[in-house]
Amino acid sequence: MTFKENPVPIESKIPDGDIALNPSNIYLFKEKKANIAYREFKRLLDKGYVGLCITRSHPNIIRERYGLKNCTIIWMTSNNLQDYETLAPNEISRLVSLLTKFISPNGNRSEGNNKDTASLKRVIILDNIEYLIVQNNFQTILRILHIVRDKIMLCQAINLIPIDPLSIDIKELRLLEHECEVIDVKDY
Repeated sequence: MTFKENPVPIESKIPDGDIALNPSNIYLFKEKKANIAYREFKRLLDKGYVGLCITRSHPNIIRERYGLKNCTIIWMTSNNLQDYETLAPNEISRLVSLLTKFISPNGNRSEGNNKDTASLKRVIILDNIEYLIVQNNFQTILRILHIVRDKIMLCQAINLIPIDPLSIDIKELRLLEHECEVIDVKDY
């Protein structure tokens, strides 16, 4: 089953079919685990999108669990590990820089010197946003979303944010929903 233009909050379990994810949007996947968000992330990668995954989970586990091959995975951890690209949760300015640079038409360093990088479609999955909220504060993370949302709209990228809606305050959840298109998986 495919959902057409501008998906609205989905009030039941997501079917196995594709969800229409339109460029220039941030999608908030309200789900206990990030399975549907990762499914859609992989589907976009398979369609030729360039992907960036920022997660609290170990990159090897994420690659294996969701079959991710051709994307950059940044591990949110306070440990500085040589074998992995990492981001400490309190490095907020670096997070903003990574996101905006990736979204920019010529910003992805993994594309080499390709002259046609402006035409590449980009998708980001920001997994475990709850971790960022706990390590910083909600207002800081919301300000980051404001910055990223503007850039996503200008560059026609897609950002997927899975969140367990029971993990944050209802007022904070409503503020996130206001900034995003909501896809309610109803598995919580």
